[in-house]
Amino acid sequence: MKRTIRVGAICALGGLAAACGGGGSSAPGQPGQNVTTYEPGTPVIGATDVFKITSVDDSNNTTVVGYTQQVQSVSGTHSYVLTQADPSNNTAIVDGIDYHFNAATLTFEQGRETALSDTSESGAVQDCVFVPQSGGHPSPWWVGQSFSVSTQETCTPGGVRVVNADGTVAALEQVTVPAGTFDALRLQVTEVWTANGETITKQVTHWVDPAHWFFTIKTVASFTRSGNVPAHYVTSQTVELQSRSGG
Repeated sequence: MKRTIRVGAICALGGLAAACGGGGSSAPGQPGQNVTTYEPGTPVIGATDVFKITSVDDSNNTTVVGYTQQVQSVSGTHSYVLTQADPSNNTAIVDGIDYHFNAATLTFEQGRETALSDTSESGAVQDCVFVPQSGGHPSPWWVGQSFSVSTQETCTPGGVRVVNADGTVAALEQVTVPAGTFDALRLQVTEVWTANGETITKQVTHWVDPAHWFFTIKTVASFTRSGNVPAHYVTSQTVELQSRSGG
């Protein structure tokens, strides 16, 4: 069984892109006086980030794979295309499950991921479209801001699911990863979705770089599952920036 690993530039895994970087106008409240606010900015073509993904499964097995992300094109303010791939074609097989990062192309419009296309080793292509159903996370961002968003993900082949997320911009703090030490906005997000009779709740701590288009620095996620739970599954996952160039 092939377990595809996906990581968005702004929000990691689960297809939830609209929770970060724009895409709505319903986040409650406004920043108070003398509160620092943050705008996402527009990426630089050719900017490249390299990441490591460490996953732990329900048997406490650890797998490590990685990927490289590059800005391929920019078509307007906060609108751009990213590619993600693992140049080493690394694979980790645990309990008959093949953990591998499949090449993907991600499209963002006004800071919100609207489409994803990835290709498996067999050459099969899956195309996904993300459409906000309600809520959003409008710019600017500020510490203390809260948001709620519901996003419909439609994949061909694959089907339809709705991801609901609630979160806060908890703090501006320093975070250290192999790429260095960064001033980062820390987001605390809970995502919930149901697919194939299984309900997954994902608790995420996500550090994004306000000086680098809100791109990911580090993500730590844990998963709880109910319903039609598979025999083996990921219980936690950490994504860390290894290096950065060109931007």
